[in-house]
Amino acid sequence: MKPAVDPAPKPDAASRSGAPRRGLPLSLRILLWCGLNLLLLVAVLLWVLFRGQLGLGLDSLLTGRAGERLQSMADVLSGELSGLPEARWDAVISRTSTAYGVRLVLVRLDGRWWAGEKMELPPEVRKRVMEPPPPGAGRFSGGGMEADFPGRDGPRPHLGRGPEDRGFRGGQPEGRPLPDGLRGDGPPPGRDGRPRGLGRPPAPRARFLVKDGNPPLYWAGIPMMALKTETGRPGPAMLLAVADSLTEGGWVIDPVPWLAAGFGGLGLSVLLWFPLVRGITRSIRVMTAATERIAEGKFDTVAGVGRSDELGRLAHAINHLAGRLEHFVNGQRRFLGDIAHELCSPLARMQLGISLLERTVGADSQERVADVREEVEVMTQLVNELLSFSKSGLRARDLPLEAVPLADMAGNVISREASSGDVILTEIPETLTAMADAELLSRAVANLVRNALRYAGHAGPVRIGARAEEGQVTLTVSDSGPGVPEADLERIFEPFHRPDTARTREAGGSGLGLAIVRSCVEACQGSVSAANKPPSGLAVTIRLNPGPEIPVPEHPESKNECR
Repeated sequence: MKPAVDPAPKPDAASRSGAPRRGLPLSLRILLWCGLNLLLLVAVLLWVLFRGQLGLGLDSLLTGRAGERLQSMADVLSGELSGLPEARWDAVISRTSTAYGVRLVLVRLDGRWWAGEKMELPPEVRKRVMEPPPPGAGRFSGGGMEADFPGRDGPRPHLGRGPEDRGFRGGQPEGRPLPDGLRGDGPPPGRDGRPRGLGRPPAPRARFLVKDGNPPLYWAGIPMMALKTETGRPGPAMLLAVADSLTEGGWVIDPVPWLAAGFGGLGLSVLLWFPLVRGITRSIRVMTAATERIAEGKFDTVAGVGRSDELGRLAHAINHLAGRLEHFVNGQRRFLGDIAHELCSPLARMQLGISLLERTVGADSQERVADVREEVEVMTQLVNELLSFSKSGLRARDLPLEAVPLADMAGNVISREASSGDVILTEIPETLTAMADAELLSRAVANLVRNALRYAGHAGPVRIGARAEEGQVTLTVSDSGPGVPEADLERIFEPFHRPDTARTREAGGSGLGLAIVRSCVEACQGSVSAANKPPSGLAVTIRLNPGPEIPVPEHPESKNECR
């Protein structure tokens, strides 16, 4: 039993047509992949740094420049508010909020609103505002003044010499009441109305950043130095900066440096990768162009890629393939030429024998002898075309080319191929020439004219036109017949290919006429193509290298018509 074989996938429209799909260039794909690799690498490193390695949360974003910027804002705002009555605090906070692009709320340490925009504090924000400072917080500097936090080894004496002073900063001993003015708001003011001691009371809380609320908002808490109130007593407070995102106004994360760093890294990667990508894509382009020329039958093409890697070995394989294909194709043509040459002698003897037989047989056998003669003539024509096909292909290498006047060449072809009733119109400038072999080009044009007259001569005139365009000379032979199916346009130049039943052997075609045309044109270092023309008809175009213009004749150019 044969093993089961998975059915091959059905080719899509692009695969059936043979045209490659259009996509991003290889160089752009490599660079995009490099950029994606860098972004992924940066994301992983940041995640490991903030989460895996340091175990930090949102609060860690306020330990750098963002925290210093917000603390500076709070210190400046503290100085401004301390010199104003509380009734004017809202205006100052509103102005600062507009300048920094965030909403600002001033709250007391028990979570009550004090000034700024009135907002309901989420539970997590209220908890962080009321949370006591961690032990051993050390020294806090802000607003131009300094003060000591409680240290690891307990309260530190400051602000005075009495135990009540120590009780203010380090905690009141159990059962001892606080003197007047020491209710947790700071030391009593001096004669000038300012707090006595080394400075203002320290910021009682640490900075924090949380995301909470409905809708979720980012809340940054910035401790402020004790504010001087209308009662003259300093009051500790917490300034809350509220925003919809961390990048709003650049208050926590300024996207500009990050984008600059990202584009800088991407640009550096492009500079590092560009020589490699350019070398790879250049080699691929060279090999692609060489392969396309080989597919057109130009087997002497060499893919010149001076590399020693996989691409270099691929170029060497392409060159080796081109050499083998040239050997096989030329061997096939030489074989066909040898066979055709060997068949010429027996065919000539057969024709001679049929001529002698026609003189000796009776009238009742004349019809059969005529059928044999017709078959022999068809075989002879086929052998002659095989000889022409093989010779035109074998003469392609190192064939000397010359400037061929196209108008004179077309006139000679018309005089040989046109018969009574045939209409051939030409439109070729008399000064136009093309670099070609005169014999091969004349044979190619003659085959095209003969083909057009045979299959489309009844539908209208056959036209021969030539002109110079885009550094080439194009010579076109067109008719007004039914044309060729689109699927067969690329194959009509293959040997023994007949696209439809109208162009059959019974109609006189052997399938070698257009193959000889392509061999002759390629021997002249040109190319040939076919296309249907609207509303009906077939146009075959020959492209050759231009030759020097010949002197302008005295009489103007006109359209020639031969019947």
